[in-house]
Amino acid sequence: ANKVIRGYRGISSSGYGNIFTDNIIRNISGADYNHLGVETGGEYAIVGSYGAIVKNNTIIDCKIISTGAGITVIDNSIVENNWVNVTKAGRGIVAAGSNVVIRNNTVFTEFGSGIYEKDEGSGLLIENNVVTSDSGVGILIEKLSSRRMPSNVNIIGNTVRTGNKVAIDASGVQANTSDIDVQSNNVFGKDI
Repeated sequence: ANKVIRGYRGISSSGYGNIFTDNIIRNISGADYNHLGVETGGEYAIVGSYGAIVKNNTIIDCKIISTGAGITVIDNSIVENNWVNVTKAGRGIVAAGSNVVIRNNTVFTEFGSGIYEKDEGSGLLIENNVVTSDSGVGILIEKLSSRRMPSNVNIIGNTVRTGNKVAIDASGVQANTSDIDVQSNNVFGKDI
């Protein structure tokens, strides 16, 4: 377990099968070295590579830029039982690949989406997460183009609260390949 305070990026990995457990990452905020004292926002709190397990981590008050996230992983990864708090425009958790499981996380964002995927990966399970966003879409799945889009996406048993007009937006998912179980997702104040 590590404790990381401040910085541009918290913990990052390369290679296969890295395990991130029980870390505390606080106030990832970035810095503008051209203007002393100015924080531009950090990039990521945790970056997991292929086959990563990201579990039981606490990410607190991280000021993340719009292209960054509290946690991001690629193919064959599991993101489970994390507490993620992102301010500014950053996203909570990003899946950037195939066969990713995002389960039992608590995610808070200010302007960015809580859980996000935009690629042509296949196999994403988003299950039993609690997502709260001041103005971002709670769960957002986007396509790269009209021919390149995610498939085999399952969004089940999540609780989503947002100030956005849409709580869960899976319109970017390839048609007839996914299960967005409207009955099992609890949405407060907004539509799926």
